[in-house]
Amino acid sequence: MVAAMPEEDASIDLQTVLKRLKKLEAQLAEAEAKLTSAEAEIARKDQIIAALQQRLFGSSSERLDPAQLQLEFDQLVLGKPEPSPESGDGECAPGAQGDDGKPKRNRRRKADLFPANLKVVIEAVDIPAEVAADPEAFIEIGEEYHDELDITRAAVFWRRRIRKKFVSRKDRNRAPLMCAAPRPSIPGTHCAPDLMARLIADKYADHLPQYRQADRFLRRHKVELSRKTINTWTHAAAAWLMPIGRAIKRELLETDVLQVDERSGAT
Repeated sequence: MVAAMPEEDASIDLQTVLKRLKKLEAQLAEAEAKLTSAEAEIARKDQIIAALQQRLFGSSSERLDPAQLQLEFDQLVLGKPEPSPESGDGECAPGAQGDDGKPKRNRRRKADLFPANLKVVIEAVDIPAEVAADPEAFIEIGEEYHDELDITRAAVFWRRRIRKKFVSRKDRNRAPLMCAAPRPSIPGTHCAPDLMARLIADKYADHLPQYRQADRFLRRHKVELSRKTINTWTHAAAAWLMPIGRAIKRELLETDVLQVDERSGAT
């Protein structure tokens, strides 16, 4: 026969289990809060990056004065002004005035001086030696950042795909084996899609003549790409994209009203 467990021992075991469950629930809640905060931060950064790309590379950017573009870029990077200490809710109190009688302006917070709209590359995670030696003895309560703004220069390079060639050990008369050659990204060229997008955007969005593109490749990258080569690649891309252009034209002609830029002189 199995002896029954005393009620006192059963109560003690139950209390231990309840304490462990509460601890696990607290840890789970903390992890969920961190995950929610991280997802919100990522979404905010993605939104800011999209807005900045539109301002820098969108069709409307060519009509902006460089000083105005720099001002808008600074506003995106530095953030909005910091609320004044008198308003506590993030905005100036209505009718608040300074010593000169003018309305008070919000000041930027120190945290807003860091560019929050850029991709973050984590270089290292520093953990104190004492914690690394005995991680079970410590509980992580937060983290602090040391950020430095950096940049990488654009580089021109060959994107190579290697096809290995083999012969049979047993049958030397058999033809060599090798994977079929991949189709070029843009038929008739040695140009990758990213480089082609750069050439097209430079010419048609930023209005950079092809001879200046060739000069820039030689000056910045020590790469000799003649104007003729760039022009040939551009025409090849246009031919490759022609079906898309026809589809867009067909869709436009099906509309009841078309808006035309009269200044272009197109008919």
